[in-house]
Amino acid sequence: MGRLAFRIGIETPPGMAGPSVPDRELLDAGALVDAVVVIAHGDETTGVDLKIWTVDGQTLTAEPALPTNSGLTIAPADATSIYIYGGPAKNTVGQLDLSSGAFGRDLESLRTPVGSYIVGIVQ
Repeated sequence: MGRLAFRIGIETPPGMAGPSVPDRELLDAGALVDAVVVIAHGDETTGVDLKIWTVDGQTLTAEPALPTNSGLTIAPADATSIYIYGGPAKNTVGQLDLSSGAFGRDLESLRTPVGSYIVGIVQ
């Protein structure tokens, strides 16, 4: 059975891209953790913050705080990291390493043209 990543939308602010309903994405079967839980909050005036937790067995661990407007949505990147994109991140994709907490905000290889918005990542 695959592992799940949960993203819970707390209303998408006006002018921000991204769904405001819960969605689920399968993590790699060899993933480092059992689940990733993400809650986005804020708006276009104050900025959007993501709170991220990982669940492994019965342990819930808070991930390091990310810069404001890092993104609104997550997708699996590989067995130890997730992509963060959408909404205020516009045309950029960040990557959070779940084993070290390191965050790269703008992956050049996944960047799209200025003025565009990334609404999904297909692997």
